[in-house]
Amino acid sequence: MTLVASFLTAPPEKQMLLIRDLLGLGTTDALGGVLHLSRNLPPGELKSQICQELLRADLSGHRDFLLDSWREIDPDSRRALAQSLGSSADSAFVLKLVDCFESSTDSFTKTSAMQMLRAVTSKEAILGLTGLLADPQKPLSEPLINVATQVVAQQATAPVVNVLTARLDRTTDAKAFAELAEIVAGIRTPSARSALLYAARGNRDATRPATRLTAIRALANYPAAETVETLQQLQNDADPEIRKTAAATTAKILPILGH
Repeated sequence: MTLVASFLTAPPEKQMLLIRDLLGLGTTDALGGVLHLSRNLPPGELKSQICQELLRADLSGHRDFLLDSWREIDPDSRRALAQSLGSSADSAFVLKLVDCFESSTDSFTKTSAMQMLRAVTSKEAILGLTGLLADPQKPLSEPLINVATQVVAQQATAPVVNVLTARLDRTTDAKAFAELAEIVAGIRTPSARSALLYAARGNRDATRPATRLTAIRALANYPAAETVETLQQLQNDADPEIRKTAAATTAKILPILGH
């Protein structure tokens, strides 16, 4: 009797226990067995539960096996695995995914690498993606750079803000600038606030008024006394657009602070 047949004939209350036991073994063979089961199951509650287990499992030790087997894995399991592998990625795995994307002409490989990169969350992995954005040879129009920008902005730290504002500063294409500015203006992580305050005032990474205006827009996401103090100072800036945007952003924040 095949593994699939054995699994399907087991009582429902034991089926997921079997899956958890297999994943708990931590071996490539056991993981391959789970994926074999998932591939042969019809859509439904059981398959969804298996995908949830794959999503929660630490599969970082099986990255090479999974990448080699990726085409044989069913789409539902691939989505769960992409999330799992991306969220546990370190900088080395990020670089491997970037290399897969850049060296392949196959759309399936590129899409799969993108799925995993979109799920990146660790500080080390974010640092790896940020390094991509610091490379002036990689244009903002590249899909890989676009995804990397969105991912690092969602997890933005001060160094990320510095890289993004520096990129804004040297972007001359109006469409590319507008797209990146929209992403930067949406930054709201606590660790990014200090860098946005500096960029709003103008620093080596934010020399152009348009870049500073973007940082000021982002400060609307940080309603705090220090933010208001900086914005009030900027209402005396030499640039009229800076003054106007600083005043408008202050007006948004004050009601939140109870003023």
